Amino acid sequence: MLQQELMVLGQYVAYTGEDVPVREEPPRPGRPSTLCHGHPGRITDPMQEHIIADWVGIEDTPFSWANGFSVTYRGGPCPGLDPLTEQEYELRKDRIARGLHPFTGANAVEGSPGQ
Repeated sequence: MLQQELMVLGQYVAYTGEDVPVREEPPRPGRPSTLCHGHPGRITDPMQEHIIADWVGIEDTPFSWANGFSVTYRGGPCPGLDPLTEQEYELRKDRIARGLHPFTGANAVEGSPGQ
């Protein structure tokens, strides 16, 4: 879980929830079709009641500008997000660009780049 002191603009984070399909009409080739466990992002709005992150590869979808995360209690941690180092963020970003799962490095999920 992301601790309060790391809820800052630009903080690198990983999504820790269940995989969620990204539905786009029309579908765009070469983009992730799933916001998956371990997906990297950066906080763009650190408001504790609705933390927003830009998710790699799907920056212009509602996942990046409308779906937010909330702390469990005022001053508490935020479930659904884990902190990442810049190095880990870049590694996962590169994996997505190569069509691999961002966390495991395994073959990409259906519809991801490289498939």
